[in-house]
Amino acid sequence: MNVAMHSGMLRTRVRFQDYTVTHAADGGITSTWSDVTTVSGYVEPLTGAERMEADRPDSFRTKRLTVRYNTTTAGIVPRYRVVIGNVVHEIVSIVETKNMRTELVLDLREIA
Repeated sequence: MNVAMHSGMLRTRVRFQDYTVTHAADGGITSTWSDVTTVSGYVEPLTGAERMEADRPDSFRTKRLTVRYNTTTAGIVPRYRVVIGNVVHEIVSIVETKNMRTELVLDLREIA
């Protein structure tokens, strides 16, 4: 987003999740995605495409997410995933705009 960010633009609630592995006392392992934080953001659709993979069509969509930079979002890392509504996305890249610590811009790819 090239214009100054206004709070009215940040109207989409997004959840950031991290993958956690828990070892039980009986030796079992449980793997889950757990919410790290929920913030408001601005979501822009970028592309949608369809390609052939393993002789079957495979579609993907990319989006750009802009969130305010603060103590909650400063710790976001690429291993996290982003949930917008009920749609899960992987983080492709994270850019701190202009090194001014005012906003983070994340490129996302929808996970089917």
